[in-house]
Amino acid sequence: MKKIPKEHGLDHTLSLLNEGYYFIINRSERLNTNIFETKLLGEKVYCLSGSKGAELFYDSHLFKRSDAAPIRIQKTLFGQGGVQCLDGAAHRQRKNMFMRLMNDNAMQEISTSIHKHWKKYFNHISESENINMYEASKSFFTNSL
Repeated sequence: MKKIPKEHGLDHTLSLLNEGYYFIINRSERLNTNIFETKLLGEKVYCLSGSKGAELFYDSHLFKRSDAAPIRIQKTLFGQGGVQCLDGAAHRQRKNMFMRLMNDNAMQEISTSIHKHWKKYFNHISESENINMYEASKSFFTNSL
């Protein structure tokens, strides 16, 4: 059995914060692997990438979601009670609810709606005005435009 590559150093939390989603991609490329060990917040963490990694990660016999994420992460990243923290039938039911929205008609409707929103939004903005895209996006997703 091949040994899992390990990222050397005491902790890589700051690198994760700086790199965001590229954190795993960057190390997978540098270490030439789809799995590696690192340290985040002083804890040993295994990172997976690629289709086989995703298949492994989504195997509900191997991983559980409930109690996996700290409460502070749930509150700030994906919300308490989110599908990311559910297991078994509750997870499948919630996931199926979202996946029903992922068909061609729904995607086209979402695309049309977003295009219409941005067109309306930018019609009210002068060319010299600075735009905070995060705040502008919130107006769309909360229907406050």
